[in-house]
Amino acid sequence: MKKYIWMVLPLLVLTLSMLWLPGCTGTPAETGTEQNWDTMLDAVQHIAYIDPAGLSEATFAPDSGEHTVRMLFVNAGKADCIILEADGLTYLIDTGEDNSVPKILAGLAYMETESIAGVFLTHTDKDHIGGWEPILQAYPVEKLYTAVIREAPNTYLKMAGEIPYETLMPGQSVPIGEEGLYLDVLCPIRLYPEEENNNSLVLRLDCGEETVLFAGDMKAEEEADLLSTGYDLDCTVLKVPYHGRKDSSGEAFLAACTPNLSIICSDTQTDPDTAHKKAVARLREHGEVRLTEDTELGWYVTLEGKYRYISNAQIMTERTADLSLESVSVASQTLTIRNNGDDADLSGYYIHSDRGNEVYVFPTGTVLAAGESISVGCVGTDGDLLWKGETSVWHKSKEDNAVLYDRFGNVLDTAAAK
Repeated sequence: MKKYIWMVLPLLVLTLSMLWLPGCTGTPAETGTEQNWDTMLDAVQHIAYIDPAGLSEATFAPDSGEHTVRMLFVNAGKADCIILEADGLTYLIDTGEDNSVPKILAGLAYMETESIAGVFLTHTDKDHIGGWEPILQAYPVEKLYTAVIREAPNTYLKMAGEIPYETLMPGQSVPIGEEGLYLDVLCPIRLYPEEENNNSLVLRLDCGEETVLFAGDMKAEEEADLLSTGYDLDCTVLKVPYHGRKDSSGEAFLAACTPNLSIICSDTQTDPDTAHKKAVARLREHGEVRLTEDTELGWYVTLEGKYRYISNAQIMTERTADLSLESVSVASQTLTIRNNGDDADLSGYYIHSDRGNEVYVFPTGTVLAAGESISVGCVGTDGDLLWKGETSVWHKSKEDNAVLYDRFGNVLDTAAAK
């Protein structure tokens, strides 16, 4: 675990080093328990470069107190989604892609999530933001975080909608959980207009004697940028960058990190280079390596004091309701579900389209009485419930299947759209 001294002088150096940015005003950090960058960042429309010479460990808030952190590195395919629970508050780092949603929702149920305090989106590639809308259907989200250096700011603004949205600067500490626990913002420091992976938000978490580095999808170029900051990258757990491809996790970067445990969000069936054997070999020189695709639901990691635990998370198999898909109509774009058992609370249950990967999540409080049926239709149909934002889900000429899940990720029924 790294301990830092809160110092005023390096903070002033950081502030002065950023005054060249057009429109910047205010101070980048105030106290070690709460930081306020809004005055400066609200005036900044787009930043392309931050001089690493002005960055210092001293701007980060010092971690303190005892905390419990639980993480689920979801088996989301070749996509990223980490569910981070800090002192009982839940955060997401990325939201996977559209076909990751069933596993992500099952993971949130596994973590007994009731609401999401914040979502950190590392960059705008679809395998990191694709699950955003279905997650919003299922859970209230209090805040969205992205890097201040970003290629598509309007994309984030559109996604945020009415949700409070904050852009993050290297050198900033974001409070999570209870007082004294933070996610430190390390990168990006440079905009790569032609390579969105290198615009990844890179975060660090110190908890007890454990340090976790969340490296997004950064490639060799951003790894070099990160090394140039002089930040302490030594970590016990590494979320491996860029799905473990061979052009990431370079030797210089790993020499600075020396991770005891490396977790790769991978899917070799979709992309044989995730994870690449050369990258895995480099990682194994420092410690053990785990691939999310080797699990049913994901790798579950707990940090508490000086102890770290890891286990293979399984989908909870208890069948919660006896439901069946009576029909999936292409003509009417309506699906009908029948309850063959006792009264069923459908809160958090969801329907997934195999063809288009659309997801409908049943609202909280939806109850289907024994022996009754309920229909879900697209906008403009006469369904009992409407699939918000969708005018057509079920494909009219190609094979499409509806899959009905309970909130824990168990498949209750499957039916072809006809």
